[in-house]
Amino acid sequence: MPNVPIIEQLNMQHIERGQISRFWLEITRSGLGNPLRVPLLIARGWQDGPVLGVTAVVHGNALNGLPVVRQLFQQVDIDNLRGTIIGIPVMNMPAFMRQQRLFLDGTDLNQIMPGRQGGSMSEMYTFRLMDRIIRHLDYLVDVQTADFGQTTAYFVRADTTLTKPAITARLLNPDVILHDPGEEGTLRRAATEMGIHAITAVVGGSHQFQQDRIGLVRAGLLNLLIHLDMQDGEIESWKTPLEYRHAYWIYTQQAGILEVFPEVGDKVKHKQIIGRLTTVFGDLIREYTAPSIGIVLGKSVNPVCNAGGRILYLGVPKPQNGN
Repeated sequence: MPNVPIIEQLNMQHIERGQISRFWLEITRSGLGNPLRVPLLIARGWQDGPVLGVTAVVHGNALNGLPVVRQLFQQVDIDNLRGTIIGIPVMNMPAFMRQQRLFLDGTDLNQIMPGRQGGSMSEMYTFRLMDRIIRHLDYLVDVQTADFGQTTAYFVRADTTLTKPAITARLLNPDVILHDPGEEGTLRRAATEMGIHAITAVVGGSHQFQQDRIGLVRAGLLNLLIHLDMQDGEIESWKTPLEYRHAYWIYTQQAGILEVFPEVGDKVKHKQIIGRLTTVFGDLIREYTAPSIGIVLGKSVNPVCNAGGRILYLGVPKPQNGN
């Protein structure tokens, strides 16, 4: 295996043209002085063009994005690439190594972007990710998954009032586009505020590679490269994704054994039974119904349910009162 150079800053002018480069970018060090590094893949074409970033594993157990990044670089026609692709297969390396969702100090990195130079360890880590990598981008696709015990349909979060993110979202050919400007602290929101055209692709569950879904995101990214005139080829025919303006989780009020009936991507009717909670002996505690029409964007797949456990993530055409 070839040695991979270790760098502390990313200088785009020093990246070789006409090849795919690999780096370890040092972000900080642990209390024992051990380096904390993230892997970088950079494809720089012979000709100038946009800079597209594809990031993955901002949560340490959200693994589907990792092979998306690797497979994209395997399919890039580097000799004819116009512009640059920057891939970060693993953003949250400490959590990834521990097979956990959160950073070393228990922080969700996707709630504290763009970080803070003089802040906590997690704030400093995210600040340096943004300062050393993300700021170089023109476009960003951040690939995420559901948390442990949950799964999702293939959907994209994007501020559809902005032209370029809206087009980018459609090019990825998701099942659903969810209009979402991004909450304060998310990578997408922080990137957008830096002038980057950013979307989030959400696909599947954690702690696994789901090859069929990975292939869908990769194919969408190839569409995006062609649309941006970074790569030659024909855009894979667009399907017409459903577009929703709002989504929310439905929760249990009691603990028990949970069965969730609809599959991700299913449409549900108002008052349709969506879940059943029973005791360990099989006695019925409660049946849950859909509070409105909508589409199932995510659901629980873990039958062991505590009080306040998630049932499903419902996309609806417009906000519902109280949700």
